[in-house]
Amino acid sequence: MKSTEMDTLLQPDVQEKIFKKAFDYVKSKHDDVNLQTCLFEMYNEDLEEDYVVCLCLACISLLEMGSEDFENIQEGLTKKMKSSIMKKMTEHLEKTSSIQ
Repeated sequence: MKSTEMDTLLQPDVQEKIFKKAFDYVKSKHDDVNLQTCLFEMYNEDLEEDYVVCLCLACISLLEMGSEDFENIQEGLTKKMKSSIMKKMTEHLEKTSSIQ
C-alpha cells in the first residue's frame, strides 16, 4: 500500500465509514457490538468478502483499546492477537480469490 493510500485510510471520515460498515454488519448478527462479537464474525468461515477488511480493522481497533488489559494477562498478547486477525483476513481473502 502506498503512503498516500495509507494516509487516505487513516483520515477520520474514512475510518468512520469503515467502522460503521463493520459495526452495522456485526449489529445485524448480534445484539451487541464489542470485541467478542467482532472477533466471532472475523473468525466465521462464512464471512462475506465485502466485510473482511473493514471487520479486520474494527477488530484491531477494538483490540488496541483494550491492549493494556491484554498485556497485563500476557506480555505480547496484543501483538499475537493482531497477527492472528491479520492471518485470518488473509485466509478469507485467499478463499474468495481476492488475493493470489
